[in-house]
Amino acid sequence: MSLALDDNGKVYAWGEGYSNIAIKIIFNEKVSSISGRLLLTEKGEVFDISNLTTRIKDFKDISKISCGENHAVALSSDRKSIPMGK
Repeated sequence: MSLALDDNGKVYAWGEGYSNIAIKIIFNEKVSSISGRLLLTEKGEVFDISNLTTRIKDFKDISKISCGENHAVALSSDRKSIPMGK
């Protein structure tokens, strides 16, 4: 699966599990950044693309995210690193 973000904070997905053509994901929050499967909203909340109805509770007031195959970490607004699941 591939994800893209437009200038208006809308997310598009295509590839594995999705169409071969990019489709807009229905999500009511404005997204400021994407990393791996994680979406960071302009409100500082983090969502996993597989569950857009519930934010990841450990991640709030977030300024940056990084997600790969074997890691997910966020940087809070007060510059503290928060690993996923802690």
